[in-house]
Amino acid sequence: MARIFGIICAVVTALSTTAAYTPSYLYKFDAASAAGVDGSIEVQYAAEDSTVATIKANLDFSDWSSTLTSDSFAQCSKAATDNHYDPLRACGPASEHIAEAGCNEKSLHYACNPTNYIADPLWTDEHYPLPSENTDTWSIVLHAVCT
Repeated sequence: MARIFGIICAVVTALSTTAAYTPSYLYKFDAASAAGVDGSIEVQYAAEDSTVATIKANLDFSDWSSTLTSDSFAQCSKAATDNHYDPLRACGPASEHIAEAGCNEKSLHYACNPTNYIADPLWTDEHYPLPSENTDTWSIVLHAVCT
């Protein structure tokens, strides 16, 4: 009887371990309503309470309707968003904290850049906002690198 109980516990433990919740978000873009951008961005968290997220982008910019090489809707402008949301102070060049002591210096070593993206378009962000911080009104800033 004890042996059967031990086996049942081991099976339940194995099932609960493999069924751990890792949040995933899929952001879809339709060219008709996204200025010609079509495709998706998938964000897969390492764990429910983690800021580590692997990001996969599959986007087609070939029908982008802007004549500019860089553009945004007015509601996504720097003035409207106060730079990038940066709760963990990753301190990228567009961080909302870039004017704070230490953040500007830290931004010089920020690893999210076109060169690294070209080398590996599947990237892991160590400072992505927590899953609990996701809202339906998030804006996503797209930094496209075309090769």
